[in-house]
Amino acid sequence: MKKTAKGLWLGLVAMALVGTVVASAAVPVQIGIVGDSAQLFGADREVVGLRLNLPYSENIEMTGLDLGIAGGGGTIRGIRLNAINLSDVMSCGFEVGLVNIDEAATGFQLGLVNIVKGQMDGLQIGLFNHVGGLHGVQIGIINIIDSGDVKMMPIVSWAF
Repeated sequence: MKKTAKGLWLGLVAMALVGTVVASAAVPVQIGIVGDSAQLFGADREVVGLRLNLPYSENIEMTGLDLGIAGGGGTIRGIRLNAINLSDVMSCGFEVGLVNIDEAATGFQLGLVNIVKGQMDGLQIGLFNHVGGLHGVQIGIINIIDSGDVKMMPIVSWAF
Protein backbone atom coordinates (compact mmCIF):
# COMPACT_ATOMS: atom_id res chain seq x y z
CA MET A 1 0.00 0.00 0.00
CA LYS A 2 2.84 2.40 0.87
CA LYS A 3 4.60 1.61 -2.42
CA THR A 4 1.41 2.32 -4.35
CA ALA A 5 0.88 5.65 -2.54
CA LYS A 6 4.52 6.66 -3.18
CA GLY A 7 4.17 5.67 -6.84
CA LEU A 8 1.00 7.71 -7.24
CA TRP A 9 2.56 10.67 -5.44
CA LEU A 10 5.70 10.58 -7.64
CA GLY A 11 3.55 10.19 -10.74
CA LEU A 12 1.46 13.24 -9.82
CA VAL A 13 4.58 15.31 -9.12
CA ALA A 14 6.13 14.23 -12.45
CA MET A 15 2.94 15.09 -14.34
CA ALA A 16 2.80 18.50 -12.65
CA LEU A 17 6.42 19.22 -13.58
CA VAL A 18 5.95 18.10 -17.18
CA GLY A 19 2.77 20.14 -17.41
CA THR A 20 4.61 23.22 -16.14
CA VAL A 21 7.39 22.84 -18.71
CA VAL A 22 4.96 22.17 -21.56
CA ALA A 23 2.75 25.12 -20.56
CA SER A 24 5.77 27.43 -20.57
CA ALA A 25 6.95 28.80 -23.90
CA ALA A 26 10.53 28.85 -22.57
CA VAL A 27 13.09 26.22 -23.45
CA PRO A 28 16.37 25.60 -21.57
CA VAL A 29 18.60 24.99 -24.62
CA GLN A 30 18.56 26.23 -28.19
CA ILE A 31 20.90 25.17 -31.01
CA GLY A 32 20.61 26.95 -34.31
CA ILE A 33 22.11 26.48 -37.73
CA VAL A 34 20.11 28.84 -39.96
CA GLY A 35 17.80 30.81 -37.68
CA ASP A 36 14.13 29.85 -37.56
CA SER A 37 14.38 27.48 -40.53
CA ALA A 38 16.98 25.19 -38.89
CA GLN A 39 17.08 25.37 -35.10
CA LEU A 40 15.76 23.12 -32.34
CA PHE A 41 12.86 25.42 -31.45
CA GLY A 42 11.14 28.19 -33.39
CA ALA A 43 12.09 31.86 -33.15
CA ASP A 44 8.82 32.48 -31.29
CA ARG A 45 10.12 30.48 -28.28
CA GLU A 46 11.88 32.07 -25.31
CA VAL A 47 15.20 30.53 -24.28
CA VAL A 48 16.15 30.54 -20.58
CA GLY A 49 19.53 28.91 -20.29
CA LEU A 50 21.99 28.26 -23.13
CA ARG A 51 21.77 29.17 -26.80
CA LEU A 52 24.40 27.84 -29.22
CA ASN A 53 24.56 29.72 -32.51
CA LEU A 54 26.16 27.36 -35.05
CA PRO A 55 26.23 29.65 -36.96
CA TYR A 56 22.92 31.50 -36.24
CA SER A 57 19.96 31.36 -33.87
CA GLU A 58 17.09 33.76 -33.39
CA ASN A 59 14.51 33.88 -30.58
CA ILE A 60 11.92 36.35 -29.40
CA GLU A 61 13.62 36.38 -25.96
CA MET A 62 16.86 34.94 -24.63
CA THR A 63 18.03 34.91 -21.03
CA GLY A 64 21.32 33.29 -20.08
CA LEU A 65 24.45 32.45 -22.09
CA ASP A 66 24.32 33.22 -25.82
CA LEU A 67 27.34 31.67 -27.52
CA GLY A 68 28.49 31.14 -31.10
CA ILE A 69 28.92 32.89 -34.40
CA ALA A 70 25.78 35.07 -34.66
CA GLY A 71 22.83 35.46 -32.32
CA GLY A 72 19.75 37.57 -32.83
CA GLY A 73 16.23 38.20 -31.70
CA GLY A 74 14.11 40.44 -29.56
CA THR A 75 15.11 41.01 -25.96
CA ILE A 76 18.40 39.39 -24.95
CA ARG A 77 19.50 39.28 -21.28
CA GLY A 78 22.72 37.84 -19.92
CA ILE A 79 26.13 37.13 -21.41
CA ARG A 80 26.54 37.25 -25.19
CA LEU A 81 29.74 35.92 -26.72
CA ASN A 82 29.27 35.86 -30.50
CA ALA A 83 31.15 37.22 -33.49
CA ILE A 84 27.91 39.11 -34.33
CA ASN A 85 25.33 40.10 -31.70
CA LEU A 86 21.97 41.45 -32.89
CA SER A 87 18.81 42.44 -31.06
CA ASP A 88 15.83 44.25 -32.49
CA VAL A 89 14.32 45.17 -29.11
CA MET A 90 16.85 45.30 -26.24
CA SER A 91 20.13 43.82 -25.07
CA CYS A 92 20.79 43.78 -21.33
CA GLY A 93 24.01 42.56 -19.79
CA PHE A 94 27.49 41.75 -21.06
CA GLU A 95 27.96 41.71 -24.85
CA VAL A 96 31.24 40.79 -26.57
CA GLY A 97 31.54 40.45 -30.34
CA LEU A 98 33.25 41.75 -33.41
CA VAL A 99 30.00 43.56 -34.28
CA ASN A 100 27.22 44.41 -31.81
CA ILE A 101 24.03 45.98 -33.23
CA ASP A 102 21.08 46.59 -30.92
CA GLU A 103 17.91 48.64 -30.94
CA ALA A 104 18.55 49.61 -27.29
CA ALA A 105 21.08 48.39 -24.73
CA THR A 106 21.85 48.40 -21.03
CA GLY A 107 25.16 47.14 -19.70
CA PHE A 108 28.52 46.58 -21.38
CA GLN A 109 29.48 46.26 -25.04
CA LEU A 110 32.94 45.26 -26.26
CA GLY A 111 33.56 44.97 -29.99
CA LEU A 112 35.22 46.39 -33.05
CA VAL A 113 31.89 47.99 -33.99
CA ASN A 114 29.16 48.80 -31.44
CA ILE A 115 25.91 50.31 -32.69
CA VAL A 116 22.85 51.06 -30.55
CA LYS A 117 20.13 52.70 -32.63
CA GLY A 118 18.25 54.00 -29.60
CA GLN A 119 19.28 54.50 -25.98
CA MET A 120 22.47 52.99 -24.50
CA ASP A 121 22.85 52.93 -20.71
CA GLY A 122 26.32 51.72 -19.78
CA LEU A 123 29.78 51.35 -21.28
CA GLN A 124 30.87 50.79 -24.89
CA ILE A 125 34.44 49.90 -25.79
CA GLY A 126 35.33 49.51 -29.46
CA LEU A 127 37.03 51.01 -32.47
CA PHE A 128 33.70 52.51 -33.61
CA ASN A 129 30.87 53.27 -31.18
CA HIS A 130 27.57 54.82 -32.28
CA VAL A 131 24.43 55.42 -30.18
CA GLY A 132 21.18 57.32 -30.58
CA GLY A 133 21.29 58.43 -26.95
CA LEU A 134 23.76 57.70 -24.17
CA HIS A 135 23.74 57.58 -20.40
CA GLY A 136 27.26 56.33 -19.84
CA VAL A 137 30.70 56.22 -21.47
CA GLN A 138 32.13 55.33 -24.88
CA ILE A 139 35.81 54.46 -25.34
CA GLY A 140 37.08 54.08 -28.90
CA ILE A 141 38.69 55.65 -31.94
CA ILE A 142 35.37 57.10 -33.14
CA ASN A 143 32.50 57.74 -30.71
CA ILE A 144 29.18 59.14 -31.96
CA ILE A 145 26.15 60.21 -29.89
CA ASP A 146 23.29 61.34 -32.15
CA SER A 147 21.46 63.19 -29.36
CA GLY A 148 24.60 64.70 -27.78
CA ASP A 149 25.67 68.32 -27.76
CA VAL A 150 28.94 67.13 -29.24
CA LYS A 151 28.04 64.49 -31.83
CA MET A 152 31.47 62.92 -32.31
CA MET A 153 34.51 62.55 -30.07
CA PRO A 154 37.70 60.52 -30.45
CA ILE A 155 39.02 58.30 -27.62
CA VAL A 156 36.42 59.02 -24.88
CA SER A 157 32.87 60.31 -24.97
CA TRP A 158 30.23 60.43 -22.25
CA ALA A 159 26.76 61.67 -21.42
CA PHE A 160 24.87 61.61 -18.12
